[in-house]
Amino acid sequence: MTIFNRMKKTLDRTPFICHTIGMIKIENHLPALPNFQVVAIHRVTGKPQFATIPAPSQQDADDLVADMQPDWIVIRA
Repeated sequence: MTIFNRMKKTLDRTPFICHTIGMIKIENHLPALPNFQVVAIHRVTGKPQFATIPAPSQQDADDLVADMQPDWIVIRA
């Protein structure tokens, strides 16, 4: 069987595959993430910085801000 015949055979079955996949109901059962307040001090200006971050835990929110804003010093409780 040549590659063209294999491709044609695959393409002939594509509508069936797409129709079958379309019949599967996909639902999102992920719970909403709670919001956490993160307080930081700007390393250069010394001004307080505040952020509300959706995360699984306060530590994850603090870590995210510390990684994303290297010029902020995160105040951890």
